[in-house]
Amino acid sequence: MNKKLAWAAGLLLSGWQVAQAEVQVFEAWSLAAPAQVTQVPVYMTLTQMGSGTERLVGIESDMAGSARIVHLQATEDELVPIQLAQVQLPQHIPVTLNSGNTFILLEDLHQPLRAGRHFNLRLHFANAPSQEVRVRVRPTTLYGDRSLDDVRSDPLQQQRPTRRSEGLDDVMTDPLIR
Repeated sequence: MNKKLAWAAGLLLSGWQVAQAEVQVFEAWSLAAPAQVTQVPVYMTLTQMGSGTERLVGIESDMAGSARIVHLQATEDELVPIQLAQVQLPQHIPVTLNSGNTFILLEDLHQPLRAGRHFNLRLHFANAPSQEVRVRVRPTTLYGDRSLDDVRSDPLQQQRPTRRSEGLDDVMTDPLIR
């Protein structure tokens, strides 16, 4: 009886440790990128909900040949990207990976990223189990007019009605409407 009780207690404790090491991911997103772009950043907010600290130690994606954690270090006249081996995730404090400091960089993209679509990332942590995260692709004009074509031709984007302009000259010249 004592062996069964000890075994059950061991299962409960091991389950408790896994639950305490959970990391929550909020608002994972990336920028749209045409075919000629080979690198794209991914942004998100990570919150470690367990006790102690946790570390993001690796990233994988089927959309890219490699992924790495990058930090922008300010020098006198430019921002220099520095590769990081890990990101510390303190207990219950949101850590935002954004364009202003630290973010995930996908390299060697296998296909263009179109606005409105999604792709998956697998985040690896030092203690918590790996997590599959769905990343939303947002439209951008960062890469010029070409990405605007992608946004307009994306079947997931709602079509806007064309604006009608006939009869506007009458409205502007009618003294009763002014």
